[in-house]
Amino acid sequence: MKIIVLTAIKEFESHTKKLLRSSGILAYTLTSVSGYKNLQDSASDQNWFSAGALEQDSVLFMVFALGDQVSLLMQKVEQFNASQQFESRLHLAVLHAEAHI
Repeated sequence: MKIIVLTAIKEFESHTKKLLRSSGILAYTLTSVSGYKNLQDSASDQNWFSAGALEQDSVLFMVFALGDQVSLLMQKVEQFNASQQFESRLHLAVLHAEAHI
């Protein structure tokens, strides 16, 4: 059993759900989160209009999945990210569930 943590910008939520479903993952936890990207660099330090950090409405998926589902989802996420014109990507981490009930 594996635990998948997947984050995406809010705009990618419906497509992420389709990726999960097409990977055989029908049950997951979904929560809204705020994502941040630190913009502190020399150019933004000198710009008094810059807020220093970019906040983005995002979603976080938590999934308990089997190995073959994980492999398929990883392939689909890689394909999705490769096809994106945007800077934002889906971010996926896989953790081993040492024990589960």
